[in-house]
Amino acid sequence: MVGGTRGLDRASTFHDHRTAALTGPSPWGLDSALLAEILEAAIGIADADAGLVRLLEPLTGRLPRVLHQGFDAALAERMEVLVPGEAPCMLAIRQRAPLLIEAIETSPFRDGMVVLDLLREEGFVGLQSTPLIAADGTVIGCIAIHRRTPHRPSPRVLQRLDLLARQAADRVVLARAEQTRREREARRALLRGLSDALRYLCDPAAIEREACLRLAAHLGTDHAYFIALDPVTGRGTVTDDVVRDGVRPVTGDY
Repeated sequence: MVGGTRGLDRASTFHDHRTAALTGPSPWGLDSALLAEILEAAIGIADADAGLVRLLEPLTGRLPRVLHQGFDAALAERMEVLVPGEAPCMLAIRQRAPLLIEAIETSPFRDGMVVLDLLREEGFVGLQSTPLIAADGTVIGCIAIHRRTPHRPSPRVLQRLDLLARQAADRVVLARAEQTRREREARRALLRGLSDALRYLCDPAAIEREACLRLAAHLGTDHAYFIALDPVTGRGTVTDDVVRDGVRPVTGDY
């Protein structure tokens, strides 16, 4: 088990707080429980007061916050509005090394990071952002811990945070690989089932409806429909819409 005394003391209340702190789906499609476990371990190791996890979006290069602990919702939202690209996490990722700010008040980074002034106003005096880099060099994101009291982490604590970050990045890569495998298998199963179901259907409308039924069930969507496009006018017609109960269909001309 890892974590300092304060980290262990938080464990009894962590789950309720964590549930409220989730900010949305991970860009890596991960179970939030894994990220929460990583964040809780980092806060415990560093004996910190708060922390957050940001995951890099592979396609856009954005670094959205996906989980936080120890910040109230209003503060977390204000931090996100203040140009995340200029946040300590982004700098740590660019330099591919941890960024330690022991004293926000005297930090040379304050001129370029508005978020540091916000943190100082909210009572935080220091922070550390550690990039999550897998063994193969893949940049996953960043984990940051924040303190309300002055503290210089020992070399041992810094080593443990670095080890945790490397292990966390590898776990994220493995989890993502496993999820990709499951998604691939699910798509193959969908196509096999669809092929079998459509094999003996001749009516185009029946084929379309069966395909929509299976696609809607696979994706869990509210709507699934075919659009017949008129090549002359460019307009489309939806004649049948497979919908969930209580959802209004979108049949008609568009």
